[in-house]
Amino acid sequence: MKSVKQAHFRYLTKKEAKNPLYTIAYFCRNVTGLAHWRRDIDRVIRVSATNGVGLKPIEFANLHFCWQQICQHIELIYVLKHAVRHWEIEPESPHYTLTRYPRTAIIFDRTLFRGTYLEFDRLSRKEFDNIGLFIDKFFTFKSLRAWQRLMDKLLITLLSENRLGDYSKYERQDSKIYRYLEKLTEVFFLIYATKAIAHIAAHHAADFLPDDPDNKPDGNAVSEGQQEQALLTSEVPDDGAQPSMERDGGPTAENRN
Repeated sequence: MKSVKQAHFRYLTKKEAKNPLYTIAYFCRNVTGLAHWRRDIDRVIRVSATNGVGLKPIEFANLHFCWQQICQHIELIYVLKHAVRHWEIEPESPHYTLTRYPRTAIIFDRTLFRGTYLEFDRLSRKEFDNIGLFIDKFFTFKSLRAWQRLMDKLLITLLSENRLGDYSKYERQDSKIYRYLEKLTEVFFLIYATKAIAHIAAHHAADFLPDDPDNKPDGNAVSEGQQEQALLTSEVPDDGAQPSMERDGGPTAENRN
């Protein structure tokens, strides 16, 4: 197994790099949910591809938070690239339930938010079945150092009128770069579901007490997107309503400050 030196990282602490699955589980359970994170990163991409003119200071702060998290996620999957040998997804697991559809796959985590469906529709079927294929392509496209330099430029685009495509080095790569970042959002939560849950259950159960371990995937559990839509359309929640998705991992980037 190839060793990974701490000097490679800008945003990972030594503790986080030593226990990357714990760090991933913390983010996915305590920081934000997949639907919210996908929306946050889509916004980062839109601003980078256009400009940040007219944004309020709080919006810049939220964009910077998301940018910093992406940088950390890139470093985390770099650690895992050298730490995990087998990435093939298990169709059956005691830690999740997998359901496939023609263009999407859904994983049900009964310990998250009293039962939560995580929907994956950006990864290809091969990438979903073997996360290692995506990780290999990600770091073949650009090395860790190259991704770090690219993210420095992307930060400038969030704070100025520049676009990533304005830099000659990236002008013909920007759309491909954005697709990689879009897929990275799903890869992170897929690693959580297929690797991190089992890890924390075995080694850190006390730190991640399940909301309701006896819940089963039934009609009472809904997807993040459905719960978010319910928030937008319901002015007065009733006593029997499902709790909002904010609780599955904390506030979205827009409400952290």
